[in-house]
Amino acid sequence: MRGSGWPGSVILGVWVLFYLADRPSKARRLTTEQSTWLEGEISKEYDAEDDGHMEISLDAVKDPKILYLAFINLLYAVGLYGMTFFLPQIVAQLNPGYSATNIGLVGSIPYICGAIAMLLVARYSDLLGNRKPIVMGTLAVAVLGLVVTMVFKETPSLGMIGLCLLAIGVFSYLGPFWALASEALSRSQTAVGLATINAIAAAGGFFGPYVIGKTAAADGVIFSMAFPAACMALAIVLLIWVKPAKGTLAAVTETL
Repeated sequence: MRGSGWPGSVILGVWVLFYLADRPSKARRLTTEQSTWLEGEISKEYDAEDDGHMEISLDAVKDPKILYLAFINLLYAVGLYGMTFFLPQIVAQLNPGYSATNIGLVGSIPYICGAIAMLLVARYSDLLGNRKPIVMGTLAVAVLGLVVTMVFKETPSLGMIGLCLLAIGVFSYLGPFWALASEALSRSQTAVGLATINAIAAAGGFFGPYVIGKTAAADGVIFSMAFPAACMALAIVLLIWVKPAKGTLAAVTETL
C-alpha cells in the first residue's frame, strides 16, 4: 500500500464509527432544546414528502434522473482525478528547473486556494439557495484554469494561476453539487441515488488518468489536459436540464 497515511485513516474511521453521532439527539455538543428543535425540523421535511408509503428501493438506480446526475459527476471526476494524478508533472513542466522539494511546495498552492474557495463558495451557495448556477460556475472556473495552464505553459507564473483556478473550480464544486443532487431527488431516492451517483463517478478515477496518460506527449502532459477540460465543459451543458424536485425551496428559488 502506497503512502504512509493509511494507519491514521483506519484509526479515524474506527473513531467515527463509534463516536460520531448519527442524529441530533445523540450529539453531545447540542443542548436538549437544540437537539429537540433540530429533530423537529428534520421530521417536518420528511413529513412533507411522506405519503404513508415511503420505502427505499434499489430500483432507484434505474431512474434516468439519477443516471443523468451520475454521468455529470463522472465528467467532473475526470477533471478532478486528472488534476490530482498529474499536478506534480504539470508543475515540473511549467518550470523544469524546480527540484522535487520545490515541486511539492509549489504544488500545494493550488490545494490551499481550493480549500479556501470550497468553504467560501459553499457558504455563498447556502445563502443563494439556487445551487445550479453555482455548480455550473465552479466547472467554468475549472475549465478556464485548464485553458490558462495550457496556453501559458511557457510562463510559470501564469500557468500556476491556471492551476489555482482549476483547484478552486474542482473543489468548490463538491458541496453545491451534492446539495443540488439531494434537491433533485425525492426522499425515497436519496440514499440509493446519492450512493449510485458517487459510485459511477468513481469511474472517472480510471478514465481520466488513463486517457490523459495515453494522450500525453513524451515531453509533456499539459496539452493532454484538453480531455478533462472538454469533459467538464460538457458537464456544464448537461446541468442546464437539471431541475430541483417540486415543492423544495430550490424549486421555488429557481422560478424567481
